[in-house]
Amino acid sequence: MRANTIEGYVEGMQSECLADIALHRKGSVLTAPVNMQIRYWYNPGVVSVVAMVPAVIPMLLLVITAIVDLRFMMRLPGRYRSRA
Repeated sequence: MRANTIEGYVEGMQSECLADIALHRKGSVLTAPVNMQIRYWYNPGVVSVVAMVPAVIPMLLLVITAIVDLRFMMRLPGRYRSRA
Protein backbone atom coordinates (compact mmCIF):
# COMPACT_ATOMS: atom_id res chain seq x y z
CA MET A 1 0.00 0.00 0.00
CA ARG A 2 2.82 2.42 0.79
CA ALA A 3 4.61 1.62 -2.47
CA ASN A 4 1.47 2.51 -4.43
CA THR A 5 1.21 5.82 -2.57
CA ILE A 6 4.85 6.64 -3.23
CA GLU A 7 4.44 5.65 -6.88
CA GLY A 8 1.50 8.05 -7.18
CA TYR A 9 3.53 10.89 -5.66
CA VAL A 10 6.48 10.23 -8.01
CA GLU A 11 4.20 10.09 -11.07
CA GLY A 12 2.59 13.36 -9.99
CA MET A 13 5.97 15.04 -9.53
CA GLN A 14 7.15 13.74 -12.92
CA SER A 15 4.04 14.95 -14.74
CA GLU A 16 4.31 18.36 -13.05
CA CYS A 17 7.97 18.61 -14.05
CA LEU A 18 7.18 17.64 -17.65
CA ALA A 19 4.35 20.19 -17.71
CA ASP A 20 6.77 22.91 -16.53
CA ILE A 21 9.31 21.96 -19.21
CA ALA A 22 6.61 22.01 -21.90
CA LEU A 23 5.37 25.39 -20.64
CA HIS A 24 8.84 26.93 -20.86
CA ARG A 25 9.64 25.42 -24.29
CA LYS A 26 6.33 25.80 -26.15
CA GLY A 27 4.38 28.25 -24.07
CA SER A 28 1.48 25.86 -23.43
CA VAL A 29 0.94 22.64 -21.52
CA LEU A 30 -0.43 19.58 -23.30
CA THR A 31 -2.90 17.57 -21.25
CA ALA A 32 -4.38 14.17 -21.92
CA PRO A 33 -8.14 14.14 -22.55
CA VAL A 34 -8.67 11.11 -20.30
CA ASN A 35 -6.81 9.83 -17.26
CA MET A 36 -7.22 6.05 -16.98
CA GLN A 37 -6.49 4.38 -13.63
CA ILE A 38 -7.26 0.93 -12.26
CA ARG A 39 -8.56 1.11 -8.70
CA TYR A 40 -9.74 -1.59 -6.34
CA TRP A 41 -12.10 0.12 -3.93
CA TYR A 42 -13.05 -2.88 -1.82
CA ASN A 43 -9.81 -4.84 -1.87
CA PRO A 44 -6.89 -2.52 -2.71
CA GLY A 45 -4.24 -5.11 -1.85
CA VAL A 46 -5.99 -7.82 -3.92
CA VAL A 47 -5.78 -10.22 -0.97
CA SER A 48 -7.71 -13.43 -1.54
CA VAL A 49 -8.69 -13.75 2.15
CA VAL A 50 -10.45 -10.39 2.02
CA ALA A 51 -12.31 -11.48 -1.12
CA MET A 52 -13.42 -14.76 0.49
CA VAL A 53 -14.90 -13.24 3.65
CA PRO A 54 -18.09 -11.83 2.03
CA ALA A 55 -18.77 -15.25 0.47
CA VAL A 56 -18.90 -16.94 3.89
CA ILE A 57 -22.35 -15.57 4.80
CA PRO A 58 -24.20 -16.99 1.75
CA MET A 59 -22.38 -20.30 2.15
CA LEU A 60 -23.46 -20.51 5.80
CA LEU A 61 -27.04 -19.71 4.83
CA LEU A 62 -27.03 -22.48 2.21
CA VAL A 63 -25.56 -25.06 4.59
CA ILE A 64 -27.84 -24.17 7.50
CA THR A 65 -31.00 -24.26 5.38
CA ALA A 66 -29.94 -27.58 3.85
CA ILE A 67 -29.41 -29.09 7.32
CA VAL A 68 -32.75 -27.76 8.60
CA ASP A 69 -34.56 -29.13 5.53
CA LEU A 70 -32.87 -32.49 5.92
CA ARG A 71 -33.88 -32.72 9.59
CA PHE A 72 -37.46 -31.83 8.67
CA MET A 73 -37.56 -34.50 5.95
CA MET A 74 -36.15 -37.13 8.29
CA ARG A 75 -38.94 -36.44 10.81
CA LEU A 76 -41.79 -36.76 8.32
CA PRO A 77 -41.94 -40.56 7.84
CA GLY A 78 -41.94 -41.27 11.57
CA ARG A 79 -44.58 -38.72 12.45
CA TYR A 80 -47.11 -39.51 9.70
CA ARG A 81 -46.72 -43.28 9.61
CA SER A 82 -50.03 -45.16 9.43
CA ARG A 83 -50.80 -47.35 12.43
CA ALA A 84 -52.48 -50.48 11.25
